Amino acid sequence: MSARYRDGVLILFVAGILAFNYPLLALFDKPSALLGIPLLVLYLYGLWLLLVIVLAVWLWAAARDRSGHD
Repeated sequence: MSARYRDGVLILFVAGILAFNYPLLALFDKPSALLGIPLLVLYLYGLWLLLVIVLAVWLWAAARDRSGHD
C-alpha cells in the first residue's frame, strides 16, 4: 500500500475516533427519536456504516492502483 493510501486510512481512523468521542456523542444524546429510533443509536450505527463503506472503497482503490488497472 502506498503512503497516500496509508495516510488516508490513518486520517479515517483518527476521524472515527473523534466522531465516537464525547463532544459529538453529546450532540445526539437527546430524548427525541426519528421513526421511533433514538438519535444517538441512529448516529452510532450510521457513522459506523459510513466508516466501513469509506474504508472499503478506499482499500478497493488502493488494490486497484496496485494491480495496475485504470
